[in-house]
Amino acid sequence: MPFFKFNRQRKLSQKSKSSSMGSIYKDYGQEHPSNSSTWDPIDPGRTSYRERKISEDVESNREIRNLQEQNLKLQEEKNVLQLKVEILLDMLAQKTAEAELQEGDLLKMRNILANS
Repeated sequence: MPFFKFNRQRKLSQKSKSSSMGSIYKDYGQEHPSNSSTWDPIDPGRTSYRERKISEDVESNREIRNLQEQNLKLQEEKNVLQLKVEILLDMLAQKTAEAELQEGDLLKMRNILANS
């Protein structure tokens, strides 16, 4: 015969508490810290530091992404403008060369007309 008996008729709805802290939090109307990820002993409605940090990181990452996209657009615009400036400088150089040739031709024609 065994020295002790097992209580096999234990009710399933009956919970055993490992500590009395759960009842203390229950008495004050707050959730136990292990039951809630947003629990804060100073302000129970406030989010935890970790959640605030994650939220700030997400916002920072979004802002960084937006700034990177804006930076990329500005770099592309800068490249286009540099290309336009280069094209305009080439056109100016070409027109200057043409003007010098025409001026030389004009001087030759004046000399020919003056000698005749």
